[in-house]
Amino acid sequence: MLPPGWTPDASPTTTSRPKMQVKDILKSHAGHATFAPATRVADRQARSAPFSLSDRPSLSRTPSSPMKTEDSDDDEDEERISRRHTMNRKRRKAVFDSDDDMEESAYVDEQEQRQQQESATLAKRARDLQSIFPNKNLNVILDALRQSNGSKVKASTILSGMIRTTSSPSASPEPERPRKRLKQRGPAPSIPPLSDEEDNDDDEEQEEQDSDSDVDYRKVKDPEEEARKMHQTVRFYNRASAQEIQDVSGCTEEQAQKIIDLRPFGSIDDLRDTLHQEKGLSIRFIQNYVDMVDGYSIVDQIIGEIEELGASLKDIIDVWKGSSINNDDSNDAGVHLATVNTNAKKQQQQQLSSQLYKDAMEGFLTEQPALINKDMKLKDYQLLGVNWLLLLYRKKISGILADEMGLGKTAQVISFLSRIYELGDPGPHLIIVPTSTLENWMREFERFCPELKVYSYYGSQEERMMLRHDWRNNFDGQVIVSTYNVATGNNDDRKFLRKMMPRSVILDEGHMVRNCTSKRYQQLMTIEAPFRLLLTGTPLQNNLQELVSLLTFILPDMLLEYEEEVSKIFKIKAASNKDSTAQILSQQRIARAKKMMTPFVLRRRKTDVLKDLPQKFQVIERCKMTQTQQELYDTILHTSRQSYQQAIVSDKKKKGAFDQFKNMVMHLRKAANHPMLFRNIYDDAKLKIMAKDIMKEEQYWDANEDYIYEDMTVMTDFELDKLCRNHKSIKQYALKNKEWMNAGKVDKLKHLLPAMKEEGRKVLIFSQFTQLLDILERVMDTLQLRFLRLDGATKMEDRQVLIDQFNEDQEITVFLLSTKAGGMGINLTAANVVVLYDMDFNPQNDRQAEDRAHRVGQTQDVTVYKFVTDQSVEENILSMAEIKLRLDRSVSGVGEDQVEENDQDQKETVHSLLKAVLLS
Repeated sequence: MLPPGWTPDASPTTTSRPKMQVKDILKSHAGHATFAPATRVADRQARSAPFSLSDRPSLSRTPSSPMKTEDSDDDEDEERISRRHTMNRKRRKAVFDSDDDMEESAYVDEQEQRQQQESATLAKRARDLQSIFPNKNLNVILDALRQSNGSKVKASTILSGMIRTTSSPSASPEPERPRKRLKQRGPAPSIPPLSDEEDNDDDEEQEEQDSDSDVDYRKVKDPEEEARKMHQTVRFYNRASAQEIQDVSGCTEEQAQKIIDLRPFGSIDDLRDTLHQEKGLSIRFIQNYVDMVDGYSIVDQIIGEIEELGASLKDIIDVWKGSSINNDDSNDAGVHLATVNTNAKKQQQQQLSSQLYKDAMEGFLTEQPALINKDMKLKDYQLLGVNWLLLLYRKKISGILADEMGLGKTAQVISFLSRIYELGDPGPHLIIVPTSTLENWMREFERFCPELKVYSYYGSQEERMMLRHDWRNNFDGQVIVSTYNVATGNNDDRKFLRKMMPRSVILDEGHMVRNCTSKRYQQLMTIEAPFRLLLTGTPLQNNLQELVSLLTFILPDMLLEYEEEVSKIFKIKAASNKDSTAQILSQQRIARAKKMMTPFVLRRRKTDVLKDLPQKFQVIERCKMTQTQQELYDTILHTSRQSYQQAIVSDKKKKGAFDQFKNMVMHLRKAANHPMLFRNIYDDAKLKIMAKDIMKEEQYWDANEDYIYEDMTVMTDFELDKLCRNHKSIKQYALKNKEWMNAGKVDKLKHLLPAMKEEGRKVLIFSQFTQLLDILERVMDTLQLRFLRLDGATKMEDRQVLIDQFNEDQEITVFLLSTKAGGMGINLTAANVVVLYDMDFNPQNDRQAEDRAHRVGQTQDVTVYKFVTDQSVEENILSMAEIKLRLDRSVSGVGEDQVEENDQDQKETVHSLLKAVLLS
């Protein structure tokens, strides 16, 4: 969906490429107008070429990364340089590893050559503009080019007189990266034909545009087209309701009303001047509207290319299944390949063209690969998953294996790698995993396929240096397993992994690259490989924008250049008014996300493929605060309300405001968890006495009493009690009334855990806070329950030992785990009770934790208890989690409920949460 008032064109058929559509016409606000898209030249033959041992995926099609072209950006790191080189490989003389001196020299030489051509380029652009503006004097055109820093497009807007450009001496232009052209889906604007040489110059000219220019060259080909677009914009802002302006432009309710009060606007100049001069408004609202329109146009065209690329995959999978899959695109997303109709194959062989059937059945496995341990039996859906991976690899298309958590994605990947090794592909293949799962991956390789040579790239700096030395010229393995921390760590590690030139890059817990602006994402993008695979049970975690980041990571050639435009349509917030355009915007975004996902994502759920898997029951356990806890919470709530009001008035737009809001939420969450996470029992007078007494300890003889006292003032009650118990001189100040048992949630545990022990059931307890785990250790001791603990501080080599001990020792009842460290990639099926002591802002992290127990190998029903403190901030967190989970179901096509996408970033989430809690 688009901006308000737009109506859809006729839907494209499945047999022809869809026309350009932004769901096109501004019916109620702007009449009818169609924006012609840019053209895109894309050769997809390489993607459909059959796979053979002599023609494996070529490094010449290595996924590329974004490029910046600003010459003054001297301090770019090596990854950005590498990305810039890769994107320019069609125009540069040599493109190799950015760390090679030879390549760096070639880059510098070419920069010098480009500088020498600057005068000629400027003259050519002037001639091009003169062909568009024949009545303009050449000197006038040259002046316009100089004003626009050489940008032909911005110069054209100056010459047309449609848009008034303002120059700011303090604003340095940011260059635009070169863009491939989208395939034409509508009538193209009339522009003078260019020679091949001129096309190359146009590419360079695009790189030099200001990022804040009002017109984007790839979208606007002549001034008349831009004039129509600006006319549409003026009509929209003259006629749209406040809610519609808010939904599309991203402004606040107050700003939208102010725009309405300033109507009418006579022209685009009038609108720009008004928004620029009026306090509290911004001309960016104009660009937000235009970006929304352009973004939908680009997304629709990309979806057309995706559908074309995925058509061959769909045909093959149809052959496998014996019937068409995903017939209803509106209710389904991703491939749901669970069974194969073997009876239909013989009939199909007669009906289908021999070429299609041959293509579909090439390399199709009817039994698990020969190298897989005979004692390890793949399930039918896992074998189909292996076939799907082989198909993608053969077609040179990357993908996302998004089976629900606990369905054996690790086993499928190992079987896939063993099969291509059988076919003669020696690797190496690089698998990047969370630190907590490294040992598990190594163990699974040993169990499933001991014949593959698998090495872990991990350890101290000295150990990794030795590995680099040994492997640089003599690597005899097929698989390298490393961690996210190492792969994105120091320069030596990153450079080494790039130079290994892996045949494939596989990311376990692939949602860890959902943020395209993160350093992790950008650094992993520089590890080039012909095939990329993401493994994640939770492809959608918070919003649709994250899903776009994942798709861009696996399909950089198709999406990377348009990532900004695609992201914009998924970034605009949907308002809470369900009668507004926002709801339609959300539904349209979700529909497009489904279409973008479908060809490249394999998604199976436990309920679909594991009919015999025990059930999982969710129980929301309401916990009433104890009197002490309630008093503490009320005090913090009152203080937070006062601080919030002050921050809103004085500091809302400042950086410090967000940190203050985060602290308020954190304090409220901690109070809802346990009062001993604060200093409430030990007053200042007692601390002064303790500081004096502890000086009797030998280790404190040389300490300063005042400094000791200051340190004590920032400690919690639990930390101070622990300090007293560990030092004889202050032991008399230790708590004596088991205060660690004084919390609403602990009351629930007192009744729940002994009952579980009596029934012989094992329990996993997850918490976000490691200090809370410290308190729970004391609780376990008080309840006389044997337990183990795993968190981020647990050494990697100890983690698998603890997991094995818990699964095998029947006397151990409880496993305490941090949600982050213990919630990913480990198997704890010995437990069938999960307690989420506190909830994560991201509900998918909690689901990950739950599925440590509810997965393949579980033989009992699993019960998940979510502890929620009554009348606290946790009730609001629970509500927000439900919205995010509904969005996941909506995109995945599971369930019929529609939901407004919760597209808020962290700042907005924290702010809205505080408003709900403090202003209620």
